[in-house]
Amino acid sequence: HTSLLRAAGLLDLFDRGFVEPVVPPARPYHLLAQQILAQILQHKGVSEVSWSDGLETFITQSVLDRAVGNEVLALLTQRGLLAQDNGIYWFTKEGEKELGGINFLDLLSIFVSEDLFEVRFGNREVGRVDRITFVLKGERRPLLLAGKSWKVIDINWSRGVVSVEPSGDPGRSRWLGDGPAMPYELCQAIRRVVSMDGNTDRLSTRARDALTDARSELWWLDGTATTISETSNGNFVWWTCAGTVANVRIASKIQELLGKPCTSDELSVSFVDGTLRDDAIRIAKAVKETTIPFNPSAFRALAEKLKFFDALPEARVFELVEARYHATRELSLVFAEPIRMIVI
Repeated sequence: HTSLLRAAGLLDLFDRGFVEPVVPPARPYHLLAQQILAQILQHKGVSEVSWSDGLETFITQSVLDRAVGNEVLALLTQRGLLAQDNGIYWFTKEGEKELGGINFLDLLSIFVSEDLFEVRFGNREVGRVDRITFVLKGERRPLLLAGKSWKVIDINWSRGVVSVEPSGDPGRSRWLGDGPAMPYELCQAIRRVVSMDGNTDRLSTRARDALTDARSELWWLDGTATTISETSNGNFVWWTCAGTVANVRIASKIQELLGKPCTSDELSVSFVDGTLRDDAIRIAKAVKETTIPFNPSAFRALAEKLKFFDALPEARVFELVEARYHATRELSLVFAEPIRMIVI
């Protein structure tokens, strides 16, 4: 079901001539750390001046501060992975042991696997979800994978594995399964497709029927406004269609204001059970009308997946995650829309 909505959203974007811009990640400090270590390996040592030889273009185009390179050298020396002799830095035995691996393989490759956690029930894989799904603290909502609801019982961040067990709680709509993070543009396209009448000729009869079911189930989505829905059991969900990252930021702020756990996905933010109607409306308006300060500690765990993030000072890690996950443009676009209130 989620795949259908993704596909319908992609077709909508294609028909509108949308091309996703290719933008390199801002502040790639971890790549700078990798390049410095590779320089040490290639040149049999570097100084605080020579480490940047040949990296000038990368540093300039990435708008990096040279001071970061010296901070990396100082931190790794402090950790005992590098040693300095007459101003030249080289690997210590401990550094060769930790960084060497198979002939320093990590120093010679940049790309890593996609940022997904493997979800397992016992020894069986049931799917993969984006790492950002687990950024928010507090009680975990059930995951919807392979058409079933799963309760999260353990998260192993270092191995990238989530252990689950079957859950009787449906968690959310069957049309909103978990998986890779969705960007703002795709979520907006899904909202347009679900909230409009008619179908593109590109859809098969079966897909048209399924999309009709989705529109019937998600009838409250509106193409010009965000929507707070109140369910029959008194729970509130704010349908922003802002994308995975922006909704995590919104949920983090709501969690701060309520003092209670708050969950989110690519299309919506869910208030904790028991939230009163007036509180839900008041807090949504407060979030909309104020600037949401970036809380880097909430996103720090996402940086741990990056190669050589642990070669960076903590302050630089926070700068890196803010540059990647600030979602400022997406938040401003969503908050410019009015808020509707409906009862399901």
